Amino acid sequence: MRHVLHRALVGLSALGCGAAAAHAGPPPTVMVIDSSGSMAAQEPDGRTRLDAARATIARALAGWPEGGDLAVIAYGHRRQGDCADIETIVPLGPLSLPQVEERLARLRARGKTPIGAALKQAAGLLPDSGGTIVLVSDGLETCGADPCAVAEALRRANASLVIHVIGLGMTRREMAELSCIAENGGGRPFDAADASGLATALGSVVEEIVATAPAAEPEP
Repeated sequence: MRHVLHRALVGLSALGCGAAAAHAGPPPTVMVIDSSGSMAAQEPDGRTRLDAARATIARALAGWPEGGDLAVIAYGHRRQGDCADIETIVPLGPLSLPQVEERLARLRARGKTPIGAALKQAAGLLPDSGGTIVLVSDGLETCGADPCAVAEALRRANASLVIHVIGLGMTRREMAELSCIAENGGGRPFDAADASGLATALGSVVEEIVATAPAAEPEP
């Protein structure tokens, strides 16, 4: 009887491990959303850049797989001229798309662009095992930090951290400056000229993040 019970417990343990492996998700991810004053600029379709970003992010995350933790940070959405205006609007945890949409809907394009400080806050949400940061911005740092140096330092501190950058409606020179964040952060820069380009870029980023997830093992 003891041997039968032992075999049963081993079998249940293996089943649990198999199920966990089968539901392995993408690495924990933090999206950093620019809500500075420049995001009030209008797109050709009449929407503001922030409105376009809200809708595009929600569509992209509709394909986010189960088991993947996600957080959202916004900056510049509460106060003008305040470089400390950075907020984790969605804490790191299993994605709840209605929650993300509700929090994004509260954002207003108002303030500064503290990219360096926002990257540090994003990295602080991730576990020691690393994860991914996705920055969506239509402008460069306006709070005196060097976000490229910040990205390099964060990557040096955690080689498993990856930082992707999506520039929205930026000039070639601005995009070249923003790209170094991704280059130093082990990720990829994406140049999105408009809302359509943002949708393409976000789709590519989500695909890339999902592709880094551990391969699911079949359940026994």
